[in-house]
Amino acid sequence: MLKPRNSLLTVSALMAVLLSAPAFCAGPEDFEVWSRTSEASELDFTIEPPDLDAARDDWFVRIGVIGGMAPEFLGSDDFKPSWSPRLKVVWRDRLFINDRTAGVNLVRAGMLGMGGFIRYEGGRSEDNPGLDGMGDIDRTASAGVFLNMRHEGLRFKSSVRQDVLGQGQGLLAQVAVETKVPWVEPWFSLQVGTTWANAKHLGTFFGVDALQSLNAGLRRYDAGSGFRDVSVTLSSGYRLTDQWAVNGQAQYLRLLGEAADSPLVEDQGDANQYVVGMGVSYTFE
Repeated sequence: MLKPRNSLLTVSALMAVLLSAPAFCAGPEDFEVWSRTSEASELDFTIEPPDLDAARDDWFVRIGVIGGMAPEFLGSDDFKPSWSPRLKVVWRDRLFINDRTAGVNLVRAGMLGMGGFIRYEGGRSEDNPGLDGMGDIDRTASAGVFLNMRHEGLRFKSSVRQDVLGQGQGLLAQVAVETKVPWVEPWFSLQVGTTWANAKHLGTFFGVDALQSLNAGLRRYDAGSGFRDVSVTLSSGYRLTDQWAVNGQAQYLRLLGEAADSPLVEDQGDANQYVVGMGVSYTFE
C-alpha cells in the first residue's frame, strides 16, 4: 500500500524521470519511437483490467522500460533500435500521468469516460538519413480532449489534440477500436485505429517547400489535410508476480493520402511502417 508521504515522494521522482526522458531516449527528436507502441494505452487514461487488481487506495503507480525497433522517422524505410522509460500514475481514477501525457478525467459514468490532457510532442531532426536539407522540426506541447467508451469486450477510444506552442505540429484526431482476448494470463489485445491530421501538421512533416526542395534535392510538395494513417496493433502481457509484468507490442502502420504521396515517403521512404517492442514494468502496491 502506498502511504501518503511515500506516494508524493514516489510520484515526484517518477515525474522527474518522465520530464528527463527526452534527454536519454534514443532519438527523441525523431519519429516518436515508442508513441507507436504505447499509443493503445495512451488513448485510454483510466485504470482498466488487469490494472484494477493492482489499484490500492487513492494511487495507482506503474513504472517500466520498453525497447525494440522502429523507423528512424515517420515515413522512413530505415530502422533503428531504441528504448524508453514508461510511466503511469493515476490518482483516484481522476488525475493521471501516462508516459508523455498528463490530464484529468472529467466524466466517469459507467462505460463512458471524457476529459482533457496536455502532451509532450517530439520533433524531427534533419540528421536522419533522407532528411538532409529539410531542417529540424522543434519539440512542442499539445492540448486536447478524449472520449472513451467500453461495451463488453469492445473499447472505443478517441482523442483530438492541438499544438499550443506554435511549432507547426498542427492538429491530430485519433480513433481506435480495441478488443481483448478473454484470457486471464497472458492477455492479448487487437487494436485498429486511424489518424486524421490538418494541413499544418501534414505540411510540417510531409511537405517540401522551395528552400527545402533546393537544399534536399526533392520535388516541391504541398500537403493538405486528410487521414494520415491506419494501423493495426497487437499487444500482449504476462504478470510474473503481483508487481512485475512483461509485455510486448507489434504494430503495422500504413501511411495514407497526402502523407503517402510526399516525396519523403514515395521517393525515398516507405508508406509501410513497422514497430516491435518488448518491455518490463513494476506496479507499486
